[in-house]
Amino acid sequence: MRRILLKWVSWLAFNVPYTVVFLALILTGVSAIFISRMKLQTDVLQLLPDSPEIRQYRETLKQFGAFDYNLVVLETYEPKERQRLIEAAELLARSLNDRHYILDINYRFNAQARDFFSEPDRRIINLLTEADWDQILQRLTPISIRKNLEFIRGMLLSNGVPLDNKALLEDPLDLASVVERRLVHSLGPLKANLRQGYYISGDGRMLVLIVKPVKPPSDLLFNREYMRFLRGTRDYFFNRNPEYRRHLQIHFIGPHVEMQEDAANIRQDVQLALLSSFVLVIGLFIIAFKRMGAVIFVGVPLILGLAWTMGFAALVYGRLTSITLAFTAVMLGLAIDFAIHIYNRFVQELNQQRSVHMALEMAIVENGRGLISGALTTAIAFYGLIFTQFRGFKELGVVAGTGILLCLASMLLVLPSLIVIRESFRARPFATHGFITLGLHRVAVAVAAYPRLLTLLGMIITAFLAHYGSQIQFDADLSGLKQPPLEYREIRRRVAAQFELPACQIIAIVSAPTLEEALQRNDRLYDVLEQNQVKYEIVAYDSLRTLLPSVASQRKSQVRIIQELDFIKLDEMLRVEARDLGLSSAAYRDYWRRLRGWQDDARLKQSLLTWSMELNPITIETVQRYIYHDQQRYRVVTYIYPGNASWRQQIPAEFKQLCNDEAGPVQFTGAVIIARELENLLLHDLARVMGYVLLGILLILLLHFKKPLYALVSMIPVMCSLIWMLGIMRLLNIDLNFMNIIAIPMVAGLGIDDGIYIMQCYYEREERDIRSAILSTGRAVTISSFTTMLSFGCLLMATFSSVREMGLMCVIGVGCALFASLLLLPAMLWVMGEGMNLFNLIGADPGREE
Repeated sequence: MRRILLKWVSWLAFNVPYTVVFLALILTGVSAIFISRMKLQTDVLQLLPDSPEIRQYRETLKQFGAFDYNLVVLETYEPKERQRLIEAAELLARSLNDRHYILDINYRFNAQARDFFSEPDRRIINLLTEADWDQILQRLTPISIRKNLEFIRGMLLSNGVPLDNKALLEDPLDLASVVERRLVHSLGPLKANLRQGYYISGDGRMLVLIVKPVKPPSDLLFNREYMRFLRGTRDYFFNRNPEYRRHLQIHFIGPHVEMQEDAANIRQDVQLALLSSFVLVIGLFIIAFKRMGAVIFVGVPLILGLAWTMGFAALVYGRLTSITLAFTAVMLGLAIDFAIHIYNRFVQELNQQRSVHMALEMAIVENGRGLISGALTTAIAFYGLIFTQFRGFKELGVVAGTGILLCLASMLLVLPSLIVIRESFRARPFATHGFITLGLHRVAVAVAAYPRLLTLLGMIITAFLAHYGSQIQFDADLSGLKQPPLEYREIRRRVAAQFELPACQIIAIVSAPTLEEALQRNDRLYDVLEQNQVKYEIVAYDSLRTLLPSVASQRKSQVRIIQELDFIKLDEMLRVEARDLGLSSAAYRDYWRRLRGWQDDARLKQSLLTWSMELNPITIETVQRYIYHDQQRYRVVTYIYPGNASWRQQIPAEFKQLCNDEAGPVQFTGAVIIARELENLLLHDLARVMGYVLLGILLILLLHFKKPLYALVSMIPVMCSLIWMLGIMRLLNIDLNFMNIIAIPMVAGLGIDDGIYIMQCYYEREERDIRSAILSTGRAVTISSFTTMLSFGCLLMATFSSVREMGLMCVIGVGCALFASLLLLPAMLWVMGEGMNLFNLIGADPGREE
């Protein structure tokens, strides 16, 4: 069947070459139309699997908006510039207040919210926790009262201030240090200085604004526009206020900034890899075959095949993902392999004084069978990605697998047609040149001389590297995939030196049928965080409890102020202690009046804070970001910012259990959980994909060779390449990750081709001469492997370490497959030809043959 098809392809090239080229150009034009309408999928989240954990993450994003935050850092050149930083921050914050991009900006105490709770300030008691009341009661003991009054007396005397100075006497019991923290609502991962009211560093050189964007950084299109807005706002600020340009600089750090840098680096890497891959591959082709005209014969079908592939992607999906786009450069090295084998056989036949017609027919028909089988095995390796749960990998598998077949069709149809057209325009016959041997003669001599030694050596190397390959680990840390520039890392280091930055972000959600029940659970979760902040190294947490406690918690606070504060007894105690220290008790009248006002208000029902009350617009908008209500339940979200890097691996099981025990069922989501889920899914999918790929490859080989033994032997190079690749990666201390792990099925599909070509050349010759197979087919195998290695090697210039590692893995894998195909497989074929088995491998080899 294949022979008939290939003969028909050969007939087309000789009889209607112009028609073939014309139809190919028409198909390319149609592909260009589809490509022009193609959209780039910019939301990376849409490429992830649809598991329960990831589905919950998406739903939480949809319900509560973006979780991530960015830091806008104002940094002065000189220390102690607090006032300048504050003035600049106020101006910059007004310019950044654009709801198209930014949901909220937090850089100081929310003055409006503070006024709301402070005027009248009696409502502050509704925000106090049980721990707050324990501290308040502790400060109302006789010993604490006397210590505070002694401190005030010492301050007044040392500074020569009159005894009735209200600045020192308005809070003689230091209750403000307990109450004031309830007036601060944290919207981010940093702790503000309560006395200054801003996020200012200790040396006065740095002020930070916490910015919450409207959408997550995974939306690449929004992220690009958002970063353009930030940088444009910075330029506008300096243009409108040129005096600040001499004194400070403005930086941006956070996931959106990193994602934008990553996206820009990916685009640059793809463009560089595509250009360098094309130049290097074509250059190697010219050097190997000594023909400049080969650029046209190979380059045109190559470009057409890539255009058809992109057009297919546009037709089927209507979009192009960043993952699929990144493999465009790699397709060059894969597609040109077909041209190498066709052109190599064509030139080889010409050198044997065959006509162009006969040489082309031999190249298409004889080599075409192996090319079809090789293309199918490589396509199967990509099609195997269909069985993963990752949408991005599925689309890559379909596009790349089909692209391999389309590029083969382009090479089989267009390349011979171009050669025929060229011959029709030139009277001089097609020139022949000598071959570049590439040292294959020495390889053939070594195989014939020491087959048993090479076979044993291959087995020893395989066992050694299999031992190390079994120890390779998987790195599930998503932050390891990022590669921010040096300048960005230096800015982040300076910020981290002044502020305690979190290692990651965790989202905790409680839910209940009613809002009151949900708020009660949220209050209990808040208590867990308050009591265990130091134990679990939590930098900060952002909770609705600081704005809207449950009615039950508010009533507890009111009961305590009513039942546990005896103002008559406290007033008498304060009078006695003040008289003993020579202080005037008349100065405390306003202070006691305020505290009694708290107690009086606590007896009034309308003093409770409820969601139905008439809140001010700022508070309403803030509270709504924490509450989501559907027809069945209320959901309340809390943002937790751990400082320990171990949280990036997984949430401590003890912490999760504690939260569930105290606050009822608590749902956790975030990048940490997503990374762990992706790891489990990816490793599970990889095992399944490799099983399907190897089974599919074996089936193709059985259909090709029609003998099980031949099929199994031809798989030796690919099995060795996988084992050797993983062992070498372990020796280089390179772990698998979400990016480079895809190289494993790719190497499986690429490495099998070499074994197919060697086996076919060996068995299609009646004399079963392994040296002839190495010298004839080994040249094309070597050149095609080098072009593939060059294509993947271009990824070594990438900015991302994970992309470089993927390129390195493919280079090592393809190189190992080439080594096994040229040395180990021929040696084993020689041993099998001699009828030897494993037990008599050790013995004298024939020795070197000249």
